[in-house]
Amino acid sequence: MLSALSTSAQGPLLVRHWDKTYSGNAGDNLQVIRPTPDGGYLLGGSSSSNAGLDKSQDSRGSDDYWLVKIDAAGTKQWDKTYGGTGPDWLSAIITTPDGGYLIGGSSASGANGDKSQASFPSEVEGVPSWDYWVIRLDAQGNKLWDRTLGGNQIDMLNCLALTAEGGFLLGGYSYSTVSGQRTQPRTGQVDGWVVGLDAQGNTLWDAAYGRGIDSRVNSIAPTPDGLGYVLGNTCYQGNNSDYWLVQITPGGEVVWNQAYGGTSNDNLTLVQATADGGYLAGGWSYSDTSGQKTHPNRGGPDYWVLKVDAAGQPQWDQTLGGNGFDYLRAALPTADGGYLLGGFSESGVSGDKTQPVSAGTRPGAFDYWAVKLRSDGSKQWDLTFGGPETDNLYGLAATADNGFLLAGTSSSGVTLPDKTQACQGISDFWLLKIAPPPPGLVSISGPPALCPGATALLQVTTTPTATGLRWNTGATTATISVGQPGMYTVTATFPGGEPVTAQHSIAASTVVPLPVEGLGPDTTLCTGASVMLYAPLPLRNGLRYQWSDGSSGPTLRVQQAGTYTLEISNGCSSRLLTKRVAVASCLFVPNVITPNADGRNDYFVLKGVAPGSCKLQLFNRWGHQVFVAGAYQNDWGAEAAAGTYYYILQQAGFPIYKGWLQVIR
Repeated sequence: MLSALSTSAQGPLLVRHWDKTYSGNAGDNLQVIRPTPDGGYLLGGSSSSNAGLDKSQDSRGSDDYWLVKIDAAGTKQWDKTYGGTGPDWLSAIITTPDGGYLIGGSSASGANGDKSQASFPSEVEGVPSWDYWVIRLDAQGNKLWDRTLGGNQIDMLNCLALTAEGGFLLGGYSYSTVSGQRTQPRTGQVDGWVVGLDAQGNTLWDAAYGRGIDSRVNSIAPTPDGLGYVLGNTCYQGNNSDYWLVQITPGGEVVWNQAYGGTSNDNLTLVQATADGGYLAGGWSYSDTSGQKTHPNRGGPDYWVLKVDAAGQPQWDQTLGGNGFDYLRAALPTADGGYLLGGFSESGVSGDKTQPVSAGTRPGAFDYWAVKLRSDGSKQWDLTFGGPETDNLYGLAATADNGFLLAGTSSSGVTLPDKTQACQGISDFWLLKIAPPPPGLVSISGPPALCPGATALLQVTTTPTATGLRWNTGATTATISVGQPGMYTVTATFPGGEPVTAQHSIAASTVVPLPVEGLGPDTTLCTGASVMLYAPLPLRNGLRYQWSDGSSGPTLRVQQAGTYTLEISNGCSSRLLTKRVAVASCLFVPNVITPNADGRNDYFVLKGVAPGSCKLQLFNRWGHQVFVAGAYQNDWGAEAAAGTYYYILQQAGFPIYKGWLQVIR
C-alpha cells in the first residue's frame, strides 16, 4: 500500500506516522472515536472477546460495548466492558461538560450484567426486542447510570447529541408502535425516532419523523445558533432512498425539512454544522447525475457529500469513487476550511481513487480510504491504507500536530508498511495516524579551515532524502568543492515539507611554521636502560604532534629497539621525523675481587646490566660448581676462598659469556 501523498500540487504531504491494534481474542468492531479533554482519545465499539490481550474484562455473554482510552501517542490507558447477557452494540459517544461521557447503542439484553433495565418486550413473535441503551460515565469510565428506552418492537440507536441545557438527544430508528417510551404512532414501517433526556437521564420528550415507508436518523448536528438541531436521515420510498435533513427545535418541533438525492439509492450517514452556518451531509450514493446530484456515478456506491446553507438549500455537492464499492462513514472539518472524508473502499486505481488496494486483497475486501476536499468541495488528495482482508474505517479525529487519526475495524494481518500488528481474533480495533512529515534534517560536513591554495569538499546529508538541493554557490549537488574561506549555505526541499537551510563556515587557516630540526642522531641503549626522545624546538601553539605510538606530547620515552617517528603538522603541511634506537649489552665482568671488607671489590659485581638480569654459574679449579643463581644479584664473593674460579654467564638475548675470576685475600 502507498502510505504517503507526494504530489505537492495536490496539497500538503501527509505520511503514515504509526498504527495501533487493540484486540481481544474474538470479534472486536470499532464504530467511533472521540477526542478527550486530556488530549487523548476514546475508542468505542462492540466486542465478543473475553479478557486477554488488550481486553481486561470478560464478555458479559454476547457482544458488549467496549471502550479503549488512549493517550495522544496511541498508548492504551484503560479499557472498560459494559453489557448484559444478550447482544449490545455501541454506535455513539459524546463527551459531557464534566469531562465524562455518554455512550449509546442498541441492546437486546435483559436487566443483568451492567444493564439495570430490561429491553421492552417485543410483541412480534420471533423478533428480538432491541432498544436504545445509553450509559453515563465519569472520566475514568465508571458507570454513573444507564437508561433503556424503547417500545414493543425493534428500536436501534445510531447517534447522540448534547443539548444546550446539558441534557442529551438520542437518535435512531424505530419499528415500535406507541408503547414504552414511544408516545407517537408510526408514519411508515420504520420512523426516525429522537428522545430527549435531561442531565440525569430522565425522559423529557420523544418524537417520530417519517418520510415514505422507512426513515432513519443517522446523525444529529446542533445548529450554529444553539437553538435547535438538524437531523440527518435516510428515507426510503419504493426502491429508492434519499438524504433527508430535518431541522427541529430544542423540543423536537420541525422547523424545515428537505430531501436530496438522485434517481437511485442515496444513503446518508452523517451531517455536521459548517463554519459558514450551513451543513455538510454525507454518505454513499448509487445515483447518476440527477436530482440534486450533479456528478455521475463512478461505479457501485460512491462517496457523496452535499453542502447546504442554514436553510437547507444546496450550495454544492461532490461525488468521489472508483470502479468498486466506496462507503463514506465519517467527515471532519479541517483547519484550512476544507473537509477530510473517511470510509472504506474496494476500488482499484480508477475514478477519484489514485492508490490501489493492498496487494493480495481478496475480492470483496475493503481498505481505509481518506479523501481531502477544499472548502468548495474540490478534491485535493486521497490516501488508501489496509491489508489483504477487510479494513473498514468508521471514525476520524484531528491531532495536535495537524494530522488525523483514522479509526476502524480490521481483519488483516501484518501488512507493511500500513499495518504493523497482526489481527488477534476475528477482527480488531485498528487506529492509524497520518500527519505532515517531521521537519527535515540537514547537515553539512567539511573542514573548519582552508589552507592557502587548497580546496575543500563539503558534503550535505539530509533525513529523509531531499527532493532538491541548492547551495549559495549555485550548485545543486550533494558534494561541492570550494577554494575560498567563507560561509556556505545549502537549502534542501522535502516532499510536501518546508525548505530547510544549513550553514557551514570555513575560516582561513593560520599557518604556524614547522621546526627545521630533527630528533637527533640514531642511538644505542644498554639493555634495561631508556632514553627520552624530544620534539625539536621551538614548541609552538598550533602545531600538532603525533608519535609512532599514538601519543601526542612533546616527548617520548623508549626502552625497546626500533625506528620511532614523530609527525609534526600545522594543519596545512607536515614533517615526518625518524630516529633509530638500537639496544646492546653493556656488560662488564671483573676478573679480580678482594673480599677483605674494605668496601671495595668485596663482591663479584656485574656492571652495565641490571641486577637479576643474568644467570651465573661458578666453578673452582677442579671443575666443581660452587655457586649458581638464576637471577644473580651481585652478592657472591664475601665468603669465597682465595683462588681462581671459572664462570658461565647467561643474559637473555645475548651470547653466553665464559671466563675466569681471581679471588685475592
